[in-house]
Amino acid sequence: MHSDIMNYPPMISLIDILKELGEDIVYIGAYSDTPTTRRFKEIGVEFVNIVRRKSDSKLSILKAMFDYRRKLASFFNSRNLSKDDILWYVFCDSAPAVYDIIAKHRYIVHYYEFDRLQFNWQFRILYPSFNHEKFAKGALTTIQCEYNRAQIFRGLLGLNYVPDIIPNKPYIKEGTMNVSTMPSDINILLDDLKDRTVGREIVLYQGIFDSRERKLEEFCEAINMMPEDYMLIAMGKGDKSYEMLKNKYQSNRILFIPFIIPPYHLHVTKMSSVGVLSYSPVNKTINGVINPLYCAPNKIFEYTRYGKPMISNDIPGLKNIFDCYHCGEVVEYPLNPSKIVEILLQIFNSYEKYSEGAFNYYNSVDIKKSISNIIKKIEYNG
Repeated sequence: MHSDIMNYPPMISLIDILKELGEDIVYIGAYSDTPTTRRFKEIGVEFVNIVRRKSDSKLSILKAMFDYRRKLASFFNSRNLSKDDILWYVFCDSAPAVYDIIAKHRYIVHYYEFDRLQFNWQFRILYPSFNHEKFAKGALTTIQCEYNRAQIFRGLLGLNYVPDIIPNKPYIKEGTMNVSTMPSDINILLDDLKDRTVGREIVLYQGIFDSRERKLEEFCEAINMMPEDYMLIAMGKGDKSYEMLKNKYQSNRILFIPFIIPPYHLHVTKMSSVGVLSYSPVNKTINGVINPLYCAPNKIFEYTRYGKPMISNDIPGLKNIFDCYHCGEVVEYPLNPSKIVEILLQIFNSYEKYSEGAFNYYNSVDIKKSISNIIKKIEYNG
């Protein structure tokens, strides 16, 4: 992986499940020292810190890419990988630089996002032999996070199979949310939240802040139109929109709190009443449209784990789930504060029905079975 593992709860779930299935795991990528990474080390997961350095100038980016490629190739050569070893590669923009190193071995390509099929001209000049279609077809399997993306990906790349699907459902190990293992700053933050939210109905947004795709301003304005016993908590991190929204809307009814490392962020989820999801197409590129329209958020499972109904803007990936399981409602396009207030009151007026639907949706997905079936299929096919 590229990003810190703590930014990807689905990767944490994947490692936990693969360990339960008896696999030996070497994690290659960025990681921070947390209770989760320490727990993984205790159960035998090896961590190897090989990452691509962040750079600003084009020359530095080029040097960082070559350095990353060199270190990755050296590491694989040092391990003498056999036919029993599998590289589980999380697709990112380093693919053109490292695909030929990975393709020497048995590999899986895991797409957390529906990614672009063509890279920009700089990558094409530096790595003219990279062929996304060939890379995908050479894998033992490819993985998408939801059904619609899988079908679109199959069609665009001409695959003779539908990619496997691993939903972004967190797999929470017993004991991992214990207060005894919680960093003290998180404990203090949660105690303060409990004091400030007594007797209030909490509408919660958790995740990335992105002014282009994850629009939250309309939800802030909606809360300010509602009775005093309703409040919004916005938890996470992202672009400068976090500070902009905080400066504009922070009050005793709208609280902005920082990113909390998983799984401890779920203590805030548990305190909430309704979960917010917001995904808007941001440009005319295929990945910029498909990813939001057919979003596959882990937070949909984090909300429903505790029976929290959901509200979102009108997109097919969420509307289809809400219609099937009656676990939430979309706000018809175009999104505006008055419509949000109307839908929120509708949810609260029939809360038990929506909450039951949320539990039903959560229980409908068996992520361990999904991963186990993929491993069995690979072993069967040799």
